[in-house]
This record gives sequence, structure tokens and C-alpha cells, in this order.
Amino acid sequence: HLCSHLDVDKLFRTVAQAIAERQIRDLEFCDQLVRHLNWILLTAEETHALRDALLAGTPDAEALFREILVPWFYNPVSTLSLCLFVQKYELSYALLLRLARLEVVAELGDQLEQLVDLLEWPIFARMRLHLLSPRQYPYLTKCVLGVAMLLPQGPALTRMSKHLQVTQSGLVQGALAGVSDTPSRATAELLEDFDAIIVQKEDAGVRICAPPGELAGTDRKSVV
Repeated sequence: HLCSHLDVDKLFRTVAQAIAERQIRDLEFCDQLVRHLNWILLTAEETHALRDALLAGTPDAEALFREILVPWFYNPVSTLSLCLFVQKYELSYALLLRLARLEVVAELGDQLEQLVDLLEWPIFARMRLHLLSPRQYPYLTKCVLGVAMLLPQGPALTRMSKHLQVTQSGLVQGALAGVSDTPSRATAELLEDFDAIIVQKEDAGVRICAPPGELAGTDRKSVV
């Protein structure tokens, strides 16, 4: 694995900077590169320390997240999984609303199915437990419900529905009643970069969500 021979933090920062500064001009390649890097970031043993750094809850962790975030916008579903991992639930939900409005649901299908599979890995255990506290994490509940609404019929939708059985209770409905779909100012500022990248891809004739294809090494294993 390449990451076992390199400084992982430096590798991800360097590639993220290259994408953000548009040193890589092939937008579809950027899309695919981000998707593969995101899989490595969230699942590889070699990136364990980088995941811990993102979850540290410090100013340095927030700076690292923002450094990775904008380049990740080139693959919206990768961005969504990254935001869910670092518990940026309001931003996750706002991104999902953006994707639904772009009317690219058909292109999203395969990638969303991969996302559902990823959400069942041990690294997302915290997120799944947060679903039990809808009043504390209302945007997470709305985001997961939104993903379920966009999924095509199939095994992924069935698995997601099992996680969402709790949402049938009046407790959850009451918890979400006063939650606005209008993003906060801080989230709206981050979304400006996302919107700019979407326009850039549309102007270049690049699909918003390219087909995911096959990812090497995606067999499920314990990643903690």
C-alpha cells in the first residue's frame, strides 16, 4: 500500500492543495482521485492517525478538515461521507439538499449504495449511535433520511431502513419539527465553494457524479 511508505498527512495535504489550486486540470480525474483517496482515508489502517487527527476537536483538526474539504467537493458523495465521519451533520444535510436540487439522482445511485455500505463499517459506529439522539443531532437524522429517499430500490435501501426504524416514533418527529433547512452562515460560506465547483464541472461538460466503477481493496474488514 502506497500510504505505508509515505508521510500520510503530507500526502493528503499535498494532493488536496494540488486539487484546490487547480494544478490538476482534468476535472473527471479529480472526481475519481478524490473518491479513491476518500476510501483510503476512511478505511486504511495506514490512515488511522489522520482520522484521529480529524476527530481531535481542536483548532488544528478544524484546519485540517477545511484543507481537505474543498478539494473533496469534486466528488460530492465522498464529501458527504467525510462530513458524516467528522460529525459535521448540518453541512452533510446541506450538501444532500444541494445534490437533490441538481437533479442528478440517477447518477448518484451507485455511489450512494457504496456510501450506505461504508456507513456500516466500525469507523461510523459513533455516527450510528448518534441516530439514537435525534434531539441532539437533528441534522444527522434528516441527512440519513434524505439519503434513504434518494436510494434506488435494493439491498442498500433495505439496510438503511433498518437503521431508520427509530424515526417512526413520535419522539423523532418532534425533535425534527423545528429544524430549518436553511444553513447557518458558517455552513453557507462553505457551500459557496461547493457551488463554484459544481458550476465549473457543468461548464466543462463533466458529470456531477461520475460512475463509481470498481474500487480496489473494498472487502469489508474491521477498521477502528
